[in-house]
Amino acid sequence: MYVKIEHYKSNEGSFGEITEKDLSEILNILNSEKYMQRESASQELDDSILQEIRSELENEADEKFLQGNTKLMYSENCHSLARKMQEKRGWTRVFGYAFEKKNLAQSLIVLRSHSITRDEFGNLVELTPFFPPDVCHFIEHETGQFGIDLIAYR
Repeated sequence: MYVKIEHYKSNEGSFGEITEKDLSEILNILNSEKYMQRESASQELDDSILQEIRSELENEADEKFLQGNTKLMYSENCHSLARKMQEKRGWTRVFGYAFEKKNLAQSLIVLRSHSITRDEFGNLVELTPFFPPDVCHFIEHETGQFGIDLIAYR
């Protein structure tokens, strides 16, 4: 059982503040093992609309870089991909935290801020290759959109 959770790292572009109430909710979700079942994006989806979205995001990143902003890894950024899927397909963005299943046996675990999508059939779809459903769990919490990673201790 995890007994403490706290701020671990603010990622580039992070915003907002995670309250003690939020941390308590996330800790309860983690300890109750309420992991969300996801599926990886199909090859068909990856070859079609995701390819188009990645190209658009890369162009956005280049444009922002030319304006003097830091170039983020836009084309594979989960929050950006989920935003674009919402715009193009009407899918719902789902925010939360991803972590490796194998780390559940450790004395501490890092929860990475993450976004996925819910398709028109209610399926949760993982859009990036970084947190594959067979390797990582996902817990839903609105603060995942802030871009702040957390760490929990046993």
